[in-house]
Amino acid sequence: MFPDRASEPGFREEFLHKYSGHKPDVIVAAGYASLKFIAGMHDPFFADTPVIFCGIIEDPRELPKLDPHFTGVRSEPKPEETLNVALHLLPQTKRVVVVGGMGEFDRQWEAIAKQAFRNYETKLDFTYLTDLAMPTLLEQLRHLPSNTIVFHTAISQDAAGERFVDSAQSVPLVLGAANAPVFVMDDVDFRAGAVGGDLVNWADDGRVAADMAVRILNGEKPQGIPMAISQDVYMFDWTAMQRWGLKESKLPLGSVVINRPTSLWQLYKRYLFIGIFVILAQMLAIFALLWQRSKRRRTEVDLARTNDQLRLAMEAGKSVGWEFEFASKQNRWFGDLRTMFGIPLNTFHGQVGDFFRFVHPEDRERVSKALDQARQDRALYSEEFRVIRSDGATRCVVSKGEIEYAPMAKLE
Repeated sequence: MFPDRASEPGFREEFLHKYSGHKPDVIVAAGYASLKFIAGMHDPFFADTPVIFCGIIEDPRELPKLDPHFTGVRSEPKPEETLNVALHLLPQTKRVVVVGGMGEFDRQWEAIAKQAFRNYETKLDFTYLTDLAMPTLLEQLRHLPSNTIVFHTAISQDAAGERFVDSAQSVPLVLGAANAPVFVMDDVDFRAGAVGGDLVNWADDGRVAADMAVRILNGEKPQGIPMAISQDVYMFDWTAMQRWGLKESKLPLGSVVINRPTSLWQLYKRYLFIGIFVILAQMLAIFALLWQRSKRRRTEVDLARTNDQLRLAMEAGKSVGWEFEFASKQNRWFGDLRTMFGIPLNTFHGQVGDFFRFVHPEDRERVSKALDQARQDRALYSEEFRVIRSDGATRCVVSKGEIEYAPMAKLE
């Protein structure tokens, strides 16, 4: 940032004077010029101060006398990877227009791109628009031939000496003028409307440098923290891809696509999930109720069918069947009641006392205890006792039974 190298020594003295009273714990040199400035100070005051560099694409090991107190992170531009993606997305491409400026930084990025594109010069027509005034450049970009792509390097100064902030001024001007897809080199220049590419990831560069600074502030030595290379990233703009008819399916695996419109599913998926869950819960509850009702009806039908079959068997075999409902204390007898008890009916309903009225007085207590014991033990009931018919005749019977519990309610 020093237009006049003669002013640099004065700035160095001012810098040393400013920080002589409070020595920093760590210095972060952002950019290659900053790194060279700190490395060239040669002042005992900063001799052992850890220095972390970032925001550079140069190899810092080329600097003379870079002592062990220096470590950091650097990036590696990969224009050839971006060109490969561009050719995959736009296989009809015949011409590549490289856009750049006249500043020192611009020349450096242009040189990187030119070196990377040398292997493609026999296949494509390359034009370098790097020595024009901004108005002239923009006019040419408005009239590019078909099957052309634009590769933007950096424009911090044009041929007329006009200075620009590349990402905030030059890139939007190029994007607004070009009638062809524009690819860029780093994430700072990746503005809406640029297709993107394999980008230098300055965001990752900054995170790595910050992590190194924290480690040093926590007591680690810079000698124990090796220099790192930040991770480049494939990034693409959805609106630019739609404008130029580029297919997302052709992007490299793991690509990041930004500015994609939010779908209704993404906006309301939480509410949709809740609604679907409520509907399913209601459906399950309804199915459960229907299943229980169906099961209860089948049970009732089966029980009625069993009772009818048992009644027919009793009538045919000169036997008697009986049911005793504990809850209501009701008895129901069916079968050959005429032969067994002298009752002129096939079915008879009555209270418990009505049953025991036919049991021989000497057997009533034993029969009652047997019933209670079977109920307590949930075991089969079996007892032999005497009954007295209505005409006074006595008969011996064998009574067997099983206690059943209703599926929907517990009987007492």
